[in-house]
Amino acid sequence: MNGIDFGSYLKSIRKSKKVPSKELSIRVGKAVTYVSQIERGLIKKPDFYGNLISRKNK
Repeated sequence: MNGIDFGSYLKSIRKSKKVPSKELSIRVGKAVTYVSQIERGLIKKPDFYGNLISRKNK
């Protein structure tokens, strides 16, 4: 992710896969507001970051 923050990256992937933020929040077990804060850069490294990376590699 050279030059792009995690929140922007997450949002671009979520939108490209056409996953609503509510669905993502359910998948990661967090509130929609938490996901929104990550995507807006208010939370830099979420506590589910490791879970996303491990799921991606399966």
